[in-house]
Amino acid sequence: MRHDVLTLEGVNINNTIKRFIDYFHPSGKFTDKTGNIHVFIIEQYYFRAESILTSTLIFEQKDQSTLIIHMVVAGGGTSLLSGNAKKSMLKKLKKFFLE
Repeated sequence: MRHDVLTLEGVNINNTIKRFIDYFHPSGKFTDKTGNIHVFIIEQYYFRAESILTSTLIFEQKDQSTLIIHMVVAGGGTSLLSGNAKKSMLKKLKKFFLE
């Protein structure tokens, strides 16, 4: 399992979430009643590692322009390729939000 937390300040939260959905096409989505917490699940098959990785992202809206993103990438078995796939997916997620 790999995890990280990003804090994005000065962003348009709705646009950030929409761009994320359009790019990653999450298979699972949940929003709490207040609309301040969004949970997304991404499942991705890695052929070389012969495994499925699951990425869980929790978007926590602190105020109108501050978004905290909790990211967890897990699954994929125990092979070295699996560990690299987790690291790669987490890197891809972070790069997407930081660009």
